[in-house]
Amino acid sequence: MIAYHDRDGHLCRPYPQYVPNWENLTPYQRGNPFYIKAPDQQQLLPGVKQLLSTYKYNFVVSNQRWHSGEKTIEDVVMEARWLMYQLPLNGFCFCYDSGETAWLLEDADSSPILLSSLYPHLIGTFRKPQAGMVKALQLHYNIPPGTPQILIGDRLTDQACAIAASIDFQWSDIARGYPDPATRN
Repeated sequence: MIAYHDRDGHLCRPYPQYVPNWENLTPYQRGNPFYIKAPDQQQLLPGVKQLLSTYKYNFVVSNQRWHSGEKTIEDVVMEARWLMYQLPLNGFCFCYDSGETAWLLEDADSSPILLSSLYPHLIGTFRKPQAGMVKALQLHYNIPPGTPQILIGDRLTDQACAIAASIDFQWSDIARGYPDPATRN
């Protein structure tokens, strides 16, 4: 089975010294670009490594804040590389803008691939809740229709993306084994 994972609030979070009240924030607030200032300020969430071990392929599909101007594409790539060194990920896909572009790191040491140049028909659909990132990964890795796939996340935009991509969805807290419906929005 192929799993697509959200990043913030599902795979990792900032270390408590950077955001001590993180547990009280909604998933929307947790996506704030000011929380992580350097790649090593991220902390893996409980249950993540075990969760990823249950899937044959694991990809990240992550909206990254773009309107603040505080986080550059290079910052996102450094954070993605840190996460890829920690976890068995087959790729890290992110949208940095309003949905016009998506980038893919195939491994921690690769250069980012601009998916929107490879799949121009998906331009404008890369930002979740739209399914452009998932569809681009399906095309890029030749994933046949009918292949079991799931998107795991902590926000309604993740759930809507799964619906738009016609794949299964599971809430992050349930998937990681820490049920907490209060964190979903």
